[in-house]
Amino acid sequence: MDSKNLFSSGFISLEFFNLLGINNTINHTWIEAVNGRQYAIPNFLTGRRINLKLVLKI
Repeated sequence: MDSKNLFSSGFISLEFFNLLGINNTINHTWIEAVNGRQYAIPNFLTGRRINLKLVLKI
């Protein structure tokens, strides 16, 4: 194997999720307390994330 041609192709990508940091509610989970009252617990989408991805093909 020639060291000059170790990889046939590759790329680097940078991904931003929820760049503005907004709490996006996707739905609510309803729970019932022992006294009969119901409470809505919000489920949020992904928080702020930055992903760096490196893909190399041999």
